[in-house]
Amino acid sequence: MANKEVDGYVDEDVVERKETWKDFIFNSDKGTFLGRTGMSWLKIGVFYLIFYACLVGWFAGLLHAFYSTLDDVAPKYYGVNSLLQDNPAIGVRPMPLFDSTLIRYTSGRRSSYQPYIDHLEAFFKSKFLFSKLS
Repeated sequence: MANKEVDGYVDEDVVERKETWKDFIFNSDKGTFLGRTGMSWLKIGVFYLIFYACLVGWFAGLLHAFYSTLDDVAPKYYGVNSLLQDNPAIGVRPMPLFDSTLIRYTSGRRSSYQPYIDHLEAFFKSKFLFSKLS
């Protein structure tokens, strides 16, 4: 960027701003880079290294505490002992057809809802070891 010259007068502000920006990036007189000395960069780098290491340790400790309360075989609370009790919330049983989320059947025509009954019976037998539903 050339100096701004009007009627033989050079605008010193443009030159001064350009030099100030260059001095901010690297000032060889003070030995600074982006306004910090090498020792200042080392101190702040060590601080953040320790800070983030502590955050990672805290997070890992919380994950360990959480996962140590879980059981790999079965949920801790299910059925009437759970917070949901008999309301499965967003769970969908019986599984609907893959191309639709609607469960369609015709009342009085057992063949229209028999696949859903079979699916529920198989689900309860495999997961909760319940006897055949009536």
